[in-house]
Amino acid sequence: MALHQLKYPYRKFILPLAKKISFINPDVFSWMAFVVAFVTGYCFYAGNENPKLFLWIILLIFLRMTLNTLDGVVAIQKGDDSKIHGEIINALPDRYGDIFIVGGILLSLICNDVIGLLGLATMFLVILRSAGIIFLIWKYVCSFSLCSGRLRCFAE
Repeated sequence: MALHQLKYPYRKFILPLAKKISFINPDVFSWMAFVVAFVTGYCFYAGNENPKLFLWIILLIFLRMTLNTLDGVVAIQKGDDSKIHGEIINALPDRYGDIFIVGGILLSLICNDVIGLLGLATMFLVILRSAGIIFLIWKYVCSFSLCSGRLRCFAE
């Protein structure tokens, strides 16, 4: 069974917690997951010197998954699931966090350099793809008013 198949059952499991903490801005969870990804990448890198850190990686990946799930569930609970905001604040820190993790794996002794560089290149392609989608949404929803010199969104 793939980990992705557990996504929706896990959302149901975490829903009571999300309801209790729905007063917290969902972006906080995104940025916390970003920090956890950075620490996870560092643990991969430093695991060369201290192999016990590899055990911590398991917990950190689970924590990151939980924070990202809370981000989405709390946003839905608050009714704050806008496309533009969700794509920018939710998706981009995740992609950069992925780069930290893959970069940590690349710098560790457990990875072949060529395979690690291919993984890192793939992560950059995913970010470019995500940025392209965000740009298209932004272009469709917003326009720049030359008269007032400010950004004006049609959603306002």
